[in-house]
This record gives sequence, structure tokens and C-alpha cells, in this order.
Amino acid sequence: MDPKRGDQQGRDDVQFKTTDGNDISMDVTVAWTIDPKHAPDLLQTVGTSTVDVKDKLVRPLARTLVRDILNELDSEAIYNSTNASKRPRRPASYYKKPSIPTA
Repeated sequence: MDPKRGDQQGRDDVQFKTTDGNDISMDVTVAWTIDPKHAPDLLQTVGTSTVDVKDKLVRPLARTLVRDILNELDSEAIYNSTNASKRPRRPASYYKKPSIPTA
């Protein structure tokens, strides 16, 4: 496994459709840590290892958030970095930490 390519084998790009109807694939890297205050809850409700937490919580949530934001852009905004100021902005509350599911 190439450490520069993430931990998934093969193609694993996030796929989404732009507002002008084009299908886009994008490779995304997410850096994450476990807040020690929440570790006991994660162990009880999500999984018993960081691999479980990544596969059951972090990965699906990150892919959904990325896809939700990129779905609001047109093709030009994706490929033209000069349009960065035109990209949709979400309120900080959108990015709040997810609640930990309870059993």
C-alpha cells in the first residue's frame, strides 16, 4: 500500500454531480483524531478500534459532507481556482461535531 494514497485499495474517489450536470470524481484526504473525552462512548457505540471508528463513522460522514458541498458547485468552480470566492459557504454550525450514536 502506498502511504501517499490512503488506506483503500483501488479507486476510491468521491463521486458527485455538479450543478450543471457533469459527473466528477475527486480524491479526498481527511485528517482526524479521537477526542479522548469521547473515546469511551465511541468504544461502546461505534467500535472497539480506530479502524472500526474510521470505517463506521469518520469515512461515511466525511464522504457525505464533501459530496454535499461539492454538489453545490458547477464544473467551472471545481476546475477554476480563481472562483474560490464564489464557492458556497456554510455556517460554522454545519460543521459541528457529529453526535455519537447511542445503543
